[in-house]
Amino acid sequence: MRPGYLFGLLLSVSMTALAGHGLAAPSTPTDVLKNAQELFDRADYKSAVSAYRKFLSDNKKDPRAQAVQLMIAESLYESQYVRDKESFKSQPGALAVDKKILQEYEAAADIDPYSPLAESAQFRINEMLYNSQDYPRTEQAWTDFLRRYPDSYL
Repeated sequence: MRPGYLFGLLLSVSMTALAGHGLAAPSTPTDVLKNAQELFDRADYKSAVSAYRKFLSDNKKDPRAQAVQLMIAESLYESQYVRDKESFKSQPGALAVDKKILQEYEAAADIDPYSPLAESAQFRINEMLYNSQDYPRTEQAWTDFLRRYPDSYL
C-alpha cells in the first residue's frame, strides 16, 4: 500500500460522512457560494458575509465578483433591517444610514458601473438615503441615478 493512501482514504470517508451532516467545508468556489447563499437564506447574515468575503478573497477575478459583493451589502442591510425593523415601523426614517453598508453597495456598483447589478446597488443606496430622511442627498442620488440609468426599469 502506498504511503498516504490509507490517510487519503480515511480523509475521504470522513469528509463524506461529515458532508451528510452538513459539516464539510466547501471545496470549490461554487460550493462556497452555495454555502453562503444557504446561510443568507437562513438569515445567518454574519456567517453569510464571512462566506461571501472568503469567496472574494480567493476569487478576485471571478465573473461573479460583482454579484457576490452585492450579496455582502444585502446581507449587511438585512442584518440591520432585522435588528432595527421595529423602530422603523414605529418611526419612519428611524433607520440611520450605515456608512459601512453604503460602502459595500458602492463597491458593488464600482465593479461594473453600468451593469444591472450596479443599478440595483445604486437603487438600494438611494432607498437607504430616503429611509433615513436625508432628502437633499436623496434628491442628488436620484438625479445621478436617472442620469446614469435613463432606461432603468427600477
